[in-house]
Amino acid sequence: MNENLAYKINSSFRLLGLKPGADARQIRSAFRHLARTHHPDIAGAFNSKKFEQISNAYLLLKNLTPEELALCEVKSEPEHPENVKESFFARWKRKRAEKEAKREADLHAQREAEKMAKEAHERVISDRIDLILDKYTRKINSIYERKQKDKLNQEISNIIVRLEASRYEVRLMAMQNLSKYINAPRIFESLLNMLNKYPITGEMLNIISTLPLSREYMQKIIKIVSDNVKNLKEQEILPFIRKIIFIIADNKDIVSKFMEHSSLKITELLIARWTFAALPNENVLARVFSDIQNEKLIILTLNVLKRHDMSTLPSWLTQRIKELLTHNNVSIRLLAGASSQNNATFK
Repeated sequence: MNENLAYKINSSFRLLGLKPGADARQIRSAFRHLARTHHPDIAGAFNSKKFEQISNAYLLLKNLTPEELALCEVKSEPEHPENVKESFFARWKRKRAEKEAKREADLHAQREAEKMAKEAHERVISDRIDLILDKYTRKINSIYERKQKDKLNQEISNIIVRLEASRYEVRLMAMQNLSKYINAPRIFESLLNMLNKYPITGEMLNIISTLPLSREYMQKIIKIVSDNVKNLKEQEILPFIRKIIFIIADNKDIVSKFMEHSSLKITELLIARWTFAALPNENVLARVFSDIQNEKLIILTLNVLKRHDMSTLPSWLTQRIKELLTHNNVSIRLLAGASSQNNATFK
């Protein structure tokens, strides 16, 4: 290690009140202790020179490696014993080295300060840029969301106009584009108004059965369709009932309304799922027993009747059941006999 540098290092140790060879933690601790005493803000401006010397000493020592710090412990000052008179040239050389060391320390301290100031300035600029970008991003997102909302509202308004159109083809085309908007209250209300106002067709029912409707919305539509079931053909309403059977299975009033349709296939589909305490409508039973050759429907209906008190049946129905005791189908005869056991008129 250069003797002059070793001297500067040992001088720095003395300024901080440390012995040569002190470690980085001791150096930092000593500097903080002295800084609290000699800082110009505390000790006054007259003490700024002392604080500058302490700072320079700290900057010099903190950049040394642990090995260099340890080496300073055994390195002595430049050999200028106090009892040996220092020559003019040696003194001049030593003072020049001290000035050079101080200048280097000052430059280093200045560079460090400039670097820290630059980094702080860059952080401030970066933070400002982030704030500006965040502000404009929120603004752009708000504008985009508003435009999307306006666009959606316009699309909904257009569909509502088409659903209310007098031409069937226009209304059907509007229904084909409902999937995206069906859960919007305005759209659904317009759909209900259309179903109430205009005749319902099989094409409409096919589209409705594919829509992602909530159970609540579907029940409202089913109610309207059941009120108009007599105006629909079998091939129009039967596929729809098959698709919604799991929704209406526990609703006696809706099932009864659908059974009012003249189609025996619809009656067969629904009588097979009749689990209610009351009997089906008498008109439905009359339709069933008007053709005793429809064996499947007769068997399904007898299965329903045997669970009820047969003494409460109208006389025409007890007579029909009595006639079935001689039917060619064994299952029908057995079911008619089981029914007759609950009816005192057969004893």
